Amino acid sequence: MTFVTDDLREAYEGMTELEGLATVGHVDLLGGVIGEHGDGEAIFDAYDDALNQRWYDQESGRYEAPERSGGGVRRGHGFR
Repeated sequence: MTFVTDDLREAYEGMTELEGLATVGHVDLLGGVIGEHGDGEAIFDAYDDALNQRWYDQESGRYEAPERSGGGVRRGHGFR
């Protein structure tokens, strides 16, 4: 894949979109693999419960984001 841009910002945005396209099926694949296991339904139920709890905690103000390792400085692909 190649593309031409006028500036670095446009190149970065293009690369970010390409990365998204390259990984778009990962969650569906993971769901299929988990679903094929005997305890897949229990895993999906636990995941759904955890998502709901995170939502409720966020909405109520109880959620505290975990401290990032490395002094809170994020480096690498995808950092904005």
